[in-house]
Amino acid sequence: MSGIAGLPRVLGLIDDEPDLSSAIERRLSSFGFEVRLVVPSGPSLSETVTEVMDSAEAAFCDHYLSAGFKVNFSGAELVASLTDHGFPSVLFTGVLPKEQYAIRKNMASIPALLTRDGAEGLSGEPLVTALKESVSEVRDGNPPARRRGRRTPVTIVESRISGTERLVEGLVAGWGGTEPIDIPAELLAPPWCEDPAVAVGHTFFARINISELNPSRLFFDSFEEDPATVDELITDPVE
Repeated sequence: MSGIAGLPRVLGLIDDEPDLSSAIERRLSSFGFEVRLVVPSGPSLSETVTEVMDSAEAAFCDHYLSAGFKVNFSGAELVASLTDHGFPSVLFTGVLPKEQYAIRKNMASIPALLTRDGAEGLSGEPLVTALKESVSEVRDGNPPARRRGRRTPVTIVESRISGTERLVEGLVAGWGGTEPIDIPAELLAPPWCEDPAVAVGHTFFARINISELNPSRLFFDSFEEDPATVDELITDPVE
C-alpha cells in the first residue's frame, strides 16, 4: 500500500531524461509509491495512453518527449488524453518559451502542472501535492476553485504570429489581471480560428477558470461560434 492513504500506489513515469527520471523515482519512492518507467513503444498517442493505463494507476509526464522518444505528441497532449480517460496525471516541464502555447492548448485537461524552476522545483512534497490535486479533480470530480471553468466574456484585442504559432490576445472579463492573455488561435471556434485577424474587436464567451491568479495556468475552452451581443453581456454576467 502507498504510504499516503487515498492515492494510487503504482505511478507511471514518462520522461526521456534518465537523470531526472531517477531523481523523481527516488523522491516518489520515499513516500511509499511504486514508480514504473513507461517507454512509448511507438509514435501513437492512443497506444501510449493504453500502455500507461495498463502499467500504472496514475502518471507523471514530462512535456517535451520527442528528444529521446520517437513520438509525435507532447506530454501535454498525453496528460490531456489520460485525463479524458479518467486517469489521474501530472505534467511537469521546464517551461521553455516555445512550450507555453502547446500547454495552453490542453490546459483545460491538465489538472496539475509542475515546473522545474519553482521554489521547490520537482522535490517530493510538490510531486505528492500535484498528485493529490489530479486525483481530486480527475478521479473524484472535485477540482479546486482555480480549476473550475465559468462561461466568461473574452474580448480579442490583437492577432499575431509567434514562431509558427498563430495567437490572439484576449482581455478576460472578471479576471484579476488587466493585461491581455495570449491564446492559441486554434482554440477559437470556426471560422474565427481559420482567420483569427477577423476576430479582433469581437467579444466571445468561453469557459475560463477565472479564479486562477497565475496567467500561465488559465485555460480557454468551448469558445462560442458567434460573437456576444450587447444584450448578452448585460443579461449574462460573469458568475
